[in-house]
Amino acid sequence: MCKGGISIVYTDIVKAFRENSKDIIKQLLNIDLLDKKVEVQDYIFFNNHITVISGVIIDDVSFQFTISMPKELGLTIASKILGVPIVIIDESCINIILEMTKLIIGNSCLKLKHEETYPKMTSIGVIYGDNYRYMLDDGKIVYIPFSLFEQEFIIAFGPIQFHE
Repeated sequence: MCKGGISIVYTDIVKAFRENSKDIIKQLLNIDLLDKKVEVQDYIFFNNHITVISGVIIDDVSFQFTISMPKELGLTIASKILGVPIVIIDESCINIILEMTKLIIGNSCLKLKHEETYPKMTSIGVIYGDNYRYMLDDGKIVYIPFSLFEQEFIIAFGPIQFHE
């Protein structure tokens, strides 16, 4: 990607997020996150999902990252981390998903350090519900799916603003 002089390429981002996601899931849940095929899409349709959205500034481009999973997978992750069954999406469940997401995005940003510039994670938010579509105005979405507890764990990103 060259617009605005960006020196980091999408393959570096995919690699950093794949590696860090696997490491963090292994540490937190003692299970392997299985790779699936990376794709580029116009939009992503989510049904019955929890999605964490965060901005990340890398060099001179602002990106939006999402980490999304079925609600059932979110409950499984929260249950495994807390060591007790969690049966509803409540504040404690959301907080666990948020913290896990911050670890994945934050550690991935550290791997993406370029020269003396560290990527910066900006605001973070959560959406959960049924039947919603995620798309970006500025282009395609890089879709990085994994399998976790036989369910899809998704990381997606795309540029939202180029800075000159």
